[in-house]
Amino acid sequence: MGWINKEQARQMLEDESLVDEIVAAVVSDKKVLQELAEDVADELEDILEDDPTFRGKVIEVASADPAFKKSVTEELIAQMAD
Repeated sequence: MGWINKEQARQMLEDESLVDEIVAAVVSDKKVLQELAEDVADELEDILEDDPTFRGKVIEVASADPAFKKSVTEELIAQMAD
């Protein structure tokens, strides 16, 4: 029907109480919040997978974990056995 255009909708978002109400509704809806988490994770994954600093930190922390070292060793042996 076209009652409102994008510019008018953007103007409505200048109303802080409306934005607060929308935010409260979003975070109280488990389905919407899960979709938001998935979207955020997807975007972060795209950014972080090419970030050498992040990758280095993950490897550094993981390498300090004996369970991780064991897992890497087992995976390596399994690959060498193929």
